[in-house]
Amino acid sequence: MKRAYLKITTWVGSLSNAQHYYGRIVFALKEHRDIDVNHKLTIKEAINLNKSDNFRFIPNNNNYKAGEVTDRFMDESKLKREAIKTFKKEVMPKGFEILMLGDNCCIDPEEMLVGPKSVMEKSNELNDRFNALNGWECKDEDEKIVDHICKQWDKVSGQNFY
Repeated sequence: MKRAYLKITTWVGSLSNAQHYYGRIVFALKEHRDIDVNHKLTIKEAINLNKSDNFRFIPNNNNYKAGEVTDRFMDESKLKREAIKTFKKEVMPKGFEILMLGDNCCIDPEEMLVGPKSVMEKSNELNDRFNALNGWECKDEDEKIVDHICKQWDKVSGQNFY
């Protein structure tokens, strides 16, 4: 099974006026071109973008219109939903079966967004357990448990199927 990754970037939490998320579907093998995740703006989103961007551009200028395609998402959950649609439409036909949240250079448990149901359920259960223990930042007495979770996740998620 081949996999791709949804890499999410944002300044939310780092800059006081940041409010957008951006997503890109990336591949471990560079024979495939990365795909930016886009969506069509709703009327409400266009109005909000025009209000938020007016301090940087020409006041009262409506730069954004409903139906316009953008890579800016107001919330992470909508970005994930759109990435899943994009993955199923553009990437699965190329033989990819799994979409992970994160980065291809990470070997610790990550959330699986698309995949065979049994693999996805087990993988996400292990990811939840890993995160509940705070991953490798866990208490010293939990390191063996975290190591065991990671080894299980490697087997379930198939670290070498890309």
